[in-house]
Amino acid sequence: MYHSRMERKALKKILLQYYADSASNHILRGIRKPSYEIMVELQKNHEIPFDSWIDISKYISNDTKQDQDESNPTNHKKVSA
Repeated sequence: MYHSRMERKALKKILLQYYADSASNHILRGIRKPSYEIMVELQKNHEIPFDSWIDISKYISNDTKQDQDESNPTNHKKVSA
């Protein structure tokens, strides 16, 4: 989907220029998205594709949660009785 991807640490460093730590974490988890103005600025200044925010975990090259889910598709939580 994307020609290039970015490591989580590098993307977080960029986001911290615009947002507080907690907001940056929410953005990286896909809970929140940057404002439209910030998305445009990130594309212009950091070459982060505008459409990467649709599913940011696919753009992050070392997203450990995504990597775990892909390696073990039957990863279910154990329910204790």
